[in-house]
Amino acid sequence: MKEYHDIITVDFSSIYGSQNYKSIEMTNSMLIAKGIGGKARGLKTGSEIDRIDKVLLEQQFVNDGLVFNIVIKYVTGVLKYRGDYISSDPDEQAILKNYQRDFKLNTKVLPKDIQDQALFGTSWDEKIFRKDGKILRLSNRDAKFMDISRKGYGTDSIPLMNNFDEPKFYVQYIPNNMTARHTGRQIIQMGRRAIKFDTQEVVKIDLFTVGDSYDGLGVVEPMYQSILNKNIVQDSVTNAIERIGNPIVYGSVGDERVYPSKNIIDEVSEKLMDINSKTGFAIPNFVDLKVLESKGAKDLTDNLNYFVDQVVMGSGMPRALATGAGDGSNKHTLESLLSFLGGAFVMMRNNISDAHETQVLPYIAMHEGFKDGWQDRVEFKWTQRTPEELDDVGGKE
Repeated sequence: MKEYHDIITVDFSSIYGSQNYKSIEMTNSMLIAKGIGGKARGLKTGSEIDRIDKVLLEQQFVNDGLVFNIVIKYVTGVLKYRGDYISSDPDEQAILKNYQRDFKLNTKVLPKDIQDQALFGTSWDEKIFRKDGKILRLSNRDAKFMDISRKGYGTDSIPLMNNFDEPKFYVQYIPNNMTARHTGRQIIQMGRRAIKFDTQEVVKIDLFTVGDSYDGLGVVEPMYQSILNKNIVQDSVTNAIERIGNPIVYGSVGDERVYPSKNIIDEVSEKLMDINSKTGFAIPNFVDLKVLESKGAKDLTDNLNYFVDQVVMGSGMPRALATGAGDGSNKHTLESLLSFLGGAFVMMRNNISDAHETQVLPYIAMHEGFKDGWQDRVEFKWTQRTPEELDDVGGKE
């Protein structure tokens, strides 16, 4: 780790323009003394973008099999590797193993975190502390209700940051039908009741972000409009196919000799209203029954495949994996296709490793009194699972 007094080279000409500033070497303490260090100068942007409500994203996850399958494939893809707290010191390793077991790291925490990152763009876990500072467990918090500190209302709100350009705190908005456990933590943000968390109490992991903001972006939101378009066409295909098996029957009443009265028309309509495959009835010879057939199901199916492809393309996943159909591919071919997602999975693993190494492991090391230099011994490490372990994902920690 770098010492506080490490030398930093600052090119003032690039900061202040073409004036006669020279590139000089300064220590961190000198930068702060000159008023250059100690706080961010720029502003975080990205929150001004219109976003899809997280409730709507989760609604698609719950109701759309394709979206569900895509998100779950991200979870299973990342978890082909096992995450572990590792130390090269045997005593420290034994302690870390107990923490990992108590957290249910691989069986509960990581699967839910990866799901939330793929679906919402951010996962949130509250660190449940004992009074003496020991972390007892990591408890997932619903991303739909979590947020960074903000001021203002609605689209006019802006992030509330500290001097280091980080959120001052986090919040969990309280649903209307619930109350906070500790009223002393309740605040009002964005016009809503919320529970306030110190940032050190929460593990926040983003997949992607919008602009340079702290607003996470997952894989579902960018393809949300394509999902809606697919669902519209999908309903049309369903209706068209249903019409093939259950066509509309209508009658032409009357001929050149018989003028159809209202009573006759109503009588025929009543008989046709509940017609099905077992229905039988008699009609006069001046009533001509006809079937209104659906003729566009094939064209609609072609259109549906187009919109399915748009959703699959947005997911960054091969169609065979996203749809779960396989498209005639064998297991070896599917594994080859999965390798195209390897980069995304590695990035998600790196994000998770970094979060635990900076937001969890230091608290464990300090509470347990790890020896000096623990930063060089302790890490979050991913190890590829054996075929037997893959069969037991979600089993024992």
